[in-house]
Amino acid sequence: MNTLRLEAFSDGVFAFAFTLLVLDFRTPDSTAGLFAYLLSQWPQLLGFCISFVLIGLIWANHRAMFLHIETADRLLIFLNTLLMADVAFLPFPTSLLAKAIGSKQGLTEAAFFYGLVLTVGGIFFNALWLYAGSRMQLAKHSARRHRRGISIRFALGPLAYLAATLCSFLSPLLSIALYVLLIVFFWLPGRSEETLEA
Repeated sequence: MNTLRLEAFSDGVFAFAFTLLVLDFRTPDSTAGLFAYLLSQWPQLLGFCISFVLIGLIWANHRAMFLHIETADRLLIFLNTLLMADVAFLPFPTSLLAKAIGSKQGLTEAAFFYGLVLTVGGIFFNALWLYAGSRMQLAKHSARRHRRGISIRFALGPLAYLAATLCSFLSPLLSIALYVLLIVFFWLPGRSEETLEA
């Protein structure tokens, strides 16, 4: 089968995950002291910003990948479903992390759990990419000489997120800072990714 329905399904999941991130925000019962209330919402806003940019990054890479995948079999669909499950789940660890930051309780566990979800998602993403390549489902116009470089860059994702996740046992704030830095880093296109998106 072609990948059009698979991509449409995936886009729907991404849109759903984006929307769920907003549900943690609640309007106050009264607008008295509104400025103080808005300031108190900074942990939720921080979590929203981090995960919104992260989901956008996954969507951008997913889109770039499927520009070069022409057909899908059941295993590729299954691997994509695992990745989408991780994306759809992201609002939950985001909410936990925001609440832990705000309450200063359980921050280590929340930072670890958030990073664990990122790491697992990176593994699913790489499994999807590697399987597509192994089954020769990349379009002929793909820059195959750069595929190795692309694969290495993609593989760095879960390894880097895992390292940041383990840092949560030393300092959860350091771990969160590393998540942010990694997300920013992976938004910057490498030479191989520029070829991939061409």
